[in-house]
Amino acid sequence: MLRKKLLLFIAFLSHFLLHAQDANYWINHYSPGGFFLPGAVVANNGDSGVFFYNPALLTQSKLVTLSASATAYQYDNIKIKDGAGTGKDLISTNTGATALMLVGSLKIPGRHPWYIGYGLIQQPAFNFSVTQRRDDVFNVLDDSYSPGPETFIGQFLSENSSKEAGGVVSAGLNVSKKLSLGLTIEGYHRKQVINTSYYARALVNPGAGSSIPLVSYDASYYANYSTNGIRLRLGGAWDGAKDKLGLLISSPNIGITGKGTILTDNVINNIDFALSGNPASLLANTRQEDLKATWKKPFSIAAGYSHFFRKWTTYVSLEYFGAVKEYNILTPRKDFFIRPDTGFNSLTPDILKLKDLRQDVLNWAIGASYLINPKYTFFCSLRSDYTYANNNLYKNTDGFIANATEWNIYHLQLGLNVKREKFNFRVGGYVSHGKTGSYPQQENFDDPKEENFLNGTTGHTSAKYFSAGLLIAYLHNF
Repeated sequence: MLRKKLLLFIAFLSHFLLHAQDANYWINHYSPGGFFLPGAVVANNGDSGVFFYNPALLTQSKLVTLSASATAYQYDNIKIKDGAGTGKDLISTNTGATALMLVGSLKIPGRHPWYIGYGLIQQPAFNFSVTQRRDDVFNVLDDSYSPGPETFIGQFLSENSSKEAGGVVSAGLNVSKKLSLGLTIEGYHRKQVINTSYYARALVNPGAGSSIPLVSYDASYYANYSTNGIRLRLGGAWDGAKDKLGLLISSPNIGITGKGTILTDNVINNIDFALSGNPASLLANTRQEDLKATWKKPFSIAAGYSHFFRKWTTYVSLEYFGAVKEYNILTPRKDFFIRPDTGFNSLTPDILKLKDLRQDVLNWAIGASYLINPKYTFFCSLRSDYTYANNNLYKNTDGFIANATEWNIYHLQLGLNVKREKFNFRVGGYVSHGKTGSYPQQENFDDPKEENFLNGTTGHTSAKYFSAGLLIAYLHNF
């Protein structure tokens, strides 16, 4: 019975160790709301794009044999206030440069010419890394066997990184003077690495004659996986004199291959969690590789509208993402986990699985461009980026949650396009901000006790996200 209770505790602990991965669809600047990047539109806004997010717009590009590149230089900061206890903030800061896209296009002549686009698109990498520690002397253990304050050391680490890149091929065709259609085939490679650990130790005071020298709890969970697959996008565009409309339907991703590894270690040493006078010890450890990895992204439908004035162009876009029911990214085998074998290894998949689900989301974007003169155009845009994470929708607390930043983000972009005979050059900046007042604490160093396995009593706190950067794009016409 004791081992079963400890097993259930490990299952509970796994639920809240991971809360640190990006859970937003429009974080990528090359999206229906990222108007500043060339071609990141659903309805034509007269920009200098060569490879369009909506493949139907390929037919509206006058420049059909050129290349493009875009790069983001960015600064990211995440602050979880009191994430590991009072005054123990969890802060993750990253800087770097990301190549977002390398693309080109060509025209296949004929009575009904085809316009082909091809390219490499990379999502901005997400990197989260925090550490925290408490080294102090205060009352941790029960005074019946360890009277007075104890020396306590606790430390916490959480790392979570993901990246995604892919190749795309698009084709567009005019079906009438105003209507065009297009199809995009996107192949993607996605990789995520998770590493989380918590260590807590308290030295027993010898005053009551206890033979136990140390009470401790150690827990670590490591998972990595990579997946490959494809996704289809079907687009349509209507080109009026001053009004432009676009519609884009994206399929759910189709997984082709996927593989992952899980490594975990849990040690409970002399913890009297029931305060019964009978301390317990437990070892649970496993490594499982070559696990099948599954990653899901839902269907989406986007619509865009733009209107031309004399020098101004205004545009708006919406994209709806469907929900994804709960599923496992990684499902461990029923191998031994608790040592010695307790007969509960059939529960290993539930305890150590890496799971995901997504609520439906509707994002919006508004923007405008102003033609200063034939050589210079000013751009500005604002877009929402609502989170698809909702931990309340999970069936239970078993397993680890891969996606749970749990905050909505808003992105503001400003930039300038410089047009010359042989090229277009864009430079601009962006600012992104998100926050929540109900972020689940990872650990709480305020009150580690044996009743809570030296983890402390966790609750909810506030978290903020801030990002700023420089966007550069260059398009050349050969």
